[in-house]
Amino acid sequence: MILGLTLFFLGLTLSFTSALDNSTGNYSENNSMINDAVNVSSLNLEPLVLKNIFPTEIKLGDSQLNLEFLNNGSGAIENIIALISGEGYSTYNVIPIDSLSPGEKSYVILSSRFSKTGDINLTIKANNQIFYRTIKVYSESSVNMTEKINTLTVGLNELKDKYTILEEEKSQKGSENYDVSQISLSDLKSLIRQAQEALLEGDYNSANAKYNLALDEYAGVNEKLTNVKKISFASTLKNNSIIFSTIAGALIAFFTLYEILKKKNQVLKEKLGEMKIKEKILKK
Repeated sequence: MILGLTLFFLGLTLSFTSALDNSTGNYSENNSMINDAVNVSSLNLEPLVLKNIFPTEIKLGDSQLNLEFLNNGSGAIENIIALISGEGYSTYNVIPIDSLSPGEKSYVILSSRFSKTGDINLTIKANNQIFYRTIKVYSESSVNMTEKINTLTVGLNELKDKYTILEEEKSQKGSENYDVSQISLSDLKSLIRQAQEALLEGDYNSANAKYNLALDEYAGVNEKLTNVKKISFASTLKNNSIIFSTIAGALIAFFTLYEILKKKNQVLKEKLGEMKIKEKILKK
């Protein structure tokens, strides 16, 4: 009896020990898997981050390029040097970052030369990592031309507004009996249109020349309109008498022509009558 109980309790003890060992083994295995996952995650985390690059617009030729890096890792990064490649790009001096602590930011400074304009794609290598950025390279002449075109466009728009005002003033003064008969806006309108067309076609020199001619034409027309005088009463009577004389002359000419045609028609009828009589006589 005692022996049986001893064996029973011994079996329970062995079973419990085995179950505990299995549980501990599973825990160790799971813990190992978690640690491995953490290690993999930390390996995938890039320690160096390119936060910024400036300037993003650079003039053609020599310029300084600044790269801002952030240490996103858990340990210090030593001697950070950036190597850059891109079309029309070259570097002749690099000031590296000696050391960058975790969470710290600093700059790699490059003395660079750009020999091509436009959007330049740069490949940046630092700390065994690769970054990609695009910057815009422009030439001084292109900037100056852009400024000139913008200035000319503004000038043409202002001149168009002035032309509209001139039209209104001419119409107003004409209605107030001012003599605007010798003031023409057609040349000014034509020059403005030609300047706009040349600008749209990309011919700046022609557009600028037409614009300057238009300015001169505007100044002349504006002066005439400013100094225009009212038509005197005598001139009005004279003009009206001329108009009446012209109308009267036209009427006289019309009636004279009518009488001439009437007489010719009568003569023609008489001749036709004589011809008919002669034909009757000949038939008899």
